[in-house]
Amino acid sequence: MPRTKCSKRHQQLVRAREMKKNQPDPEEQNIEPIQLGQDLDLDTSLSAPGPSNSESRSRSASPASSDDDESNVILDLAKLQSENVLQNESLTRTEKKIILCGREESDRSSDEDDGSRSSSGRFVVDADQVASLICSFPCRECLGIGTLTVHMKERWGLAAHLSVTCSACGESFDWWSSKPEKTTGKGRQRRVVNKTAVFASLSSGMGAFSFNVFCEYMDLPGLHHKTFQSIAESLYSATDDIRNVIFSRAAETVRSEHHKLNPLVDIYNDPLDIAVSYDGTWLTRGHSSKVGIGCVINVLTGLVLDAHVMSTYCHTCDSKTGLREADPKAYETWEQAHLGSGTCNRNFHGTSGMMEAHAMKILWLRSLRKHNMRYVTVVSDGDAKAYNAVFQLQPYGPDCPIEKEDCINHVCKRMGTALRNLVSDASKRKVTLGGRGAGRLTQKTISRLTTYYERAIRQGKSAADMKSLAMAAIYHGFSTDRKPQHHFCPPGVESWCFFNAAIASGSQPGSHATFVHYPLDQGLLEPYLLPIYERLTDPVLLKRCEGKATQNANESLHNSIWSKCPKHKFYSRHRVDFAAALGISEFNSGHLLLPDIRTILGCGSFSEHAVRLGNVRLNKRAAVSRKEARERITHRRQKVREAKRRRQEELEAEEGGPAYGAGLF
Repeated sequence: MPRTKCSKRHQQLVRAREMKKNQPDPEEQNIEPIQLGQDLDLDTSLSAPGPSNSESRSRSASPASSDDDESNVILDLAKLQSENVLQNESLTRTEKKIILCGREESDRSSDEDDGSRSSSGRFVVDADQVASLICSFPCRECLGIGTLTVHMKERWGLAAHLSVTCSACGESFDWWSSKPEKTTGKGRQRRVVNKTAVFASLSSGMGAFSFNVFCEYMDLPGLHHKTFQSIAESLYSATDDIRNVIFSRAAETVRSEHHKLNPLVDIYNDPLDIAVSYDGTWLTRGHSSKVGIGCVINVLTGLVLDAHVMSTYCHTCDSKTGLREADPKAYETWEQAHLGSGTCNRNFHGTSGMMEAHAMKILWLRSLRKHNMRYVTVVSDGDAKAYNAVFQLQPYGPDCPIEKEDCINHVCKRMGTALRNLVSDASKRKVTLGGRGAGRLTQKTISRLTTYYERAIRQGKSAADMKSLAMAAIYHGFSTDRKPQHHFCPPGVESWCFFNAAIASGSQPGSHATFVHYPLDQGLLEPYLLPIYERLTDPVLLKRCEGKATQNANESLHNSIWSKCPKHKFYSRHRVDFAAALGISEFNSGHLLLPDIRTILGCGSFSEHAVRLGNVRLNKRAAVSRKEARERITHRRQKVREAKRRRQEELEAEEGGPAYGAGLF
């Protein structure tokens, strides 16, 4: 059989085997034997001594030990840590965040390395294999071989309490398969493996039912739903501590990067004025959600500095409706005790639409106390009353007003929305602006005008440039051979306007019927279109778009948060609060804060397995962000979408028009 060319993955495995051959035989090392009489832990007792922390980091980062064949993005970016990465235009925002957070964590780990990382981690072990291993050892008392028997005394979730008994001498000893948590003095001790399993489930967006389905297919015992919920509530109680770690580390990075830009200002003692992007997100799609979140992201670094979760629903409070109607005094006493316990999920009384504004006021009022920072510039989408509420509140006093910048993505979408609403409202008044007639506002024409408005916003350097480019699109469509109106179109030979390009080159312009691809009936549409264009080209609005700011980071953060608790289900505020903390941690720094989070939650040590898998995920995230940022890929994607759209229109034309549509037939 002819020999085929080896794949890149196969070459990595070959190099790994060669490196393994050069390493000393583990059997020649001094390995402490397992003492069967002591209480052991599968997490650590069935593994040989591993490398030190520094060796684990180097080994997990080596190409031979990586399960991903992506380029080693993190290693390449580590070379740039001495530079000012925020000024490096060749890096994406995701790569910049990875470098910034990786630098902070590497400095902190070198100063505070307490050896908490384990070289073994956890493994799924077959119960029969464990029993056969133990039974193969001689009894420690009578030294009889083949006399040991193993049976399970009890099971608590994924942890097993085994008893080993010698049939010859009657000697017996017990063994737990997982370490105990810190004792609370109430009931039996919980086991770390159960808490870690619940933490992993919540981090993956699974609840008790989904977790037990996974255990069913893995042939694992699983957890009772009440046990799962009890452990989950113990994790929720540590949410504040997790948030403090996340936001304090982010604030340190933000302050450090601002100090590099302006080293003469004492930003460590005086309040730091920064620009942020703020947006709200809701658990349920629509405008009736009972849970919402408001998040603040620093524009310079892209790191989340603060977040607030709101809820208008508490299941415990709603279950006491009968008591409230039967005995108001008893209900009032119960309500005071319930609110004082801190377990009530309701922390907002109002409509879902006001959640975003309410959260913004809370976040702005505590920015000085929490970070000694003032959010003096905010990138907003203009969808809610949030900015107006904070502007009137004046959280930093009348001498420190808050400026607003608009997200250009949201501004660009306003044109399409306005034109579609125009056609819809006109049809209700028996005025036909759309349809199939020449020069009318068809869906294709609306799409073109929206695209041209977006280009005007993105390409214009000033508010005047943006307005000129936007108005050029509409008057270019109004132009005819009898009445050319290209005074807004850019001049010059290289102009996209065929008329001005021909005039600049000294040639005769072509026919408007041939070169104007979206003719507009000026007599019919001008009274309706000009007010919309005047409103959307207002100098005040366009002035707020000169910074070309977007809320892409906020949208990415929302996706990270809701991946922890998918929107098709309802969750309590405490669950959403916990998911938001985990989502923000991953958004800011990937897996770099996971050791601190596991320590806070009491989920055991952080092994090289998590480091390796986290590095793979971080590498993939950086590689995807770089791929999506390439202009060539973006341009090709736009071309593919345009080709698909044209093909769809051709098919509909061949079939005699659209075959499906709401209320068309």
